[in-house]
Amino acid sequence: MAVSSSQEERVRLRELYRPDEIHVLFVGEGPPHGGTFFYRRDSKLYEATMEAFRRCVPGSRTGSFLERFRDLGCYLEDLCADSVEQWGTDDPRRVSARGAGEAPLAKRIAGLPLRQVFVVETAIEPYVRRALEAAGHDGVPVVVTVFPHGGQSATEYRERLEAPLRDLFAAP
Repeated sequence: MAVSSSQEERVRLRELYRPDEIHVLFVGEGPPHGGTFFYRRDSKLYEATMEAFRRCVPGSRTGSFLERFRDLGCYLEDLCADSVEQWGTDDPRRVSARGAGEAPLAKRIAGLPLRQVFVVETAIEPYVRRALEAAGHDGVPVVVTVFPHGGQSATEYRERLEAPLRDLFAAP
């Protein structure tokens, strides 16, 4: 399968912001269909995550958010390699892609020193939990939240992140 330039850019940006040790893992369903991307700083997920960090993680109000995110040991992975949001939630192609993403995700996260996992879409929770178990991370705390499409969902997303983020990154 040929790799598109947008896929190459996503890989390059992910690597640029990949921490040496990943302690806090965010797992999304897949890259956005519309071309936006968290690590390109132009997605709703980026905006809502940055806002949650700025509200409750010391030192996150200044400088590059993505650099701070990385330096705190945070990283965003996707369950599915390609966009699936163009299909309905229960579309067989989307469900199949989720299932196909479990083993590769488990392989990518095996051996990581995870302290917290945030699942960024309630529909992918069972797939992510199976990947965590397969990777030996079944004891890691998991917070499941909605995707921050905007409005109330963005507020709910931020609210679900804030208490665990405060606990993880409280100033000594």
